[in-house]
Amino acid sequence: MSQTHGFLNRVAAILEAVSSATKGATLTSVLEASGLPKSTAHRTMNALVDIGFLETKMGGRRYYLGEKLLRLLHFGCGNDLIGKLVEKPLQEMADSICETTILSRLRSSSIEIAVARTPKDCRAGFIQLPLGPTPLHACSTAKSILAFQPDEVVERFLTGGFAQFTRATRVSRAAILEELESVRAQGYAICDQEIDLGIYSIALPVQVPRLGVAYSIAIAGPAERMRQRPTAEYVQLLKRSETKIKAILGETWMDGLSTAANTEAHAGMQAPH
Repeated sequence: MSQTHGFLNRVAAILEAVSSATKGATLTSVLEASGLPKSTAHRTMNALVDIGFLETKMGGRRYYLGEKLLRLLHFGCGNDLIGKLVEKPLQEMADSICETTILSRLRSSSIEIAVARTPKDCRAGFIQLPLGPTPLHACSTAKSILAFQPDEVVERFLTGGFAQFTRATRVSRAAILEELESVRAQGYAICDQEIDLGIYSIALPVQVPRLGVAYSIAIAGPAERMRQRPTAEYVQLLKRSETKIKAILGETWMDGLSTAANTEAHAGMQAPH
């Protein structure tokens, strides 16, 4: 085995040990889980702290996955795996309200609709939404993410012109920034026929611990029907789902991701050729 492979194996063993310790890993617990010599483990862990892949608390006695590594893992994870993790709360919300539910996510240069779920048993018609990048200045899920980003991220995302999809679309920079300020104040964003006539959506940011707002969830449906319910009712339903999704994408994220990935890999092995 080359020195490079040996080092990467040590890093992988340490990260796996730390990620499985929900209350933080100690040097002793890492040694027990990884089987590495004490001096090797300690030296490698310090290097991972230096580059932001690990963080320490309690005077350096407990180790946690670092924010830099968490951002890489979240942003690099495929939508299919994310969809498996949030399947249950999104589907429950869709079934309870009889409308389409959405999870969107922040990417390096865009915000995209990553997952959409439709009600299973509903006599009324519901909308089908395309997955992928969504207009930053008009989509409720994009606005509910962008409103909570640092100023430099907002500036970078809002460069260039803005398409006028309908008469309701805000296209001036001043109007867009004013709306983002309103979203921060009220805690949710609305898209009332700003992209497609007859389509209404309301979105709530998902605040992931130690990561910030990298996701949002929304309810979308025909504007005429959606307006028949008070906004507060949608907000309360979104908040209940946000609590569940925040837990999935936060503290239990690594365990859930590993389970989803293993399930996907097993299904692939069992698929007929």
